[in-house]
Amino acid sequence: MTIQVDAESFHVRQGTGGVKPLTDPDRAAISKTLKQVRHTAQHPTITFRSRRVEGSVGSFTLDGELTIMGVPRPVTVQGGVTDGRVVGGASVVQSRWGIRPYSAFFGALRLSDEVKVDFDVALTPDG
Repeated sequence: MTIQVDAESFHVRQGTGGVKPLTDPDRAAISKTLKQVRHTAQHPTITFRSRRVEGSVGSFTLDGELTIMGVPRPVTVQGGVTDGRVVGGASVVQSRWGIRPYSAFFGALRLSDEVKVDFDVALTPDG
């Protein structure tokens, strides 16, 4: 299986463990900076290609290769199908792709090097 995602479609939804709560202006600033850091103009898509699938429809593991900014690295995705939706996620260590984690306000606001990427996709009939 191959999945391609628009590199500009990612959004920060929540933050934990910070010095201050994450605000909407913080989220907007992070999104703008991440587009620059990830060079989305030169690398408009992020691609995942699975190599191995294990488990069942209700609970599966996909091992594959995630390509960010043209750099492929191995990743494991956990997921399952329930109520006509495929849901799951993976942990991604940004520095493995040469991405320096976002930081602002002299370090008072910063993203962890390891971030969790979640997905929730509706299954629709073909045709």
